[in-house]
Amino acid sequence: MKEQFKKILKKLTSRKFIAMLLGVALGCAMVFGVDGEEVSTVAGAMTSVVSLIYYMFTEGKIDRTALLIEEQNKEEGGQDRERLLEELFSE
Repeated sequence: MKEQFKKILKKLTSRKFIAMLLGVALGCAMVFGVDGEEVSTVAGAMTSVVSLIYYMFTEGKIDRTALLIEEQNKEEGGQDRERLLEELFSE
């Protein structure tokens, strides 16, 4: 169950899915008569916020990986870095 939840969460937070949601939301706004200038402003704001959030999560994962590699190397006296990276990012 936990693995299935992780897969669903990963799909819901993908850049493509978020871009699709933004496109649908802005398209609906235009259909219902929202001014094009307002739609552009909202699209710009959403793009900026989503980019910032995605960057923060990515950098956090990279930092976590670096710390885990360092801890692993201290405990095991130097492990194959490539194999460890594959294990960490296969989640």
